[in-house]
Amino acid sequence: MLDPARFSRDDIGDSIAGRLAAPYNQTIVAAGNWYIRVRYPDHAPGVAEALDAVVLGGRSGS
Repeated sequence: MLDPARFSRDDIGDSIAGRLAAPYNQTIVAAGNWYIRVRYPDHAPGVAEALDAVVLGGRSGS
């Protein structure tokens, strides 16, 4: 969770974007001022549904 008093919306977006880009290419589940890396991309939709969030990025075969 990123403190909105310290981090702007752009900061949060930049942080997520960095994880979606090479060399990381991570799958992220995000909402509001938080995000988590999902180790197994196939599980990301279920995690996002449970947390009322969205899936960003993703790799198949991970």
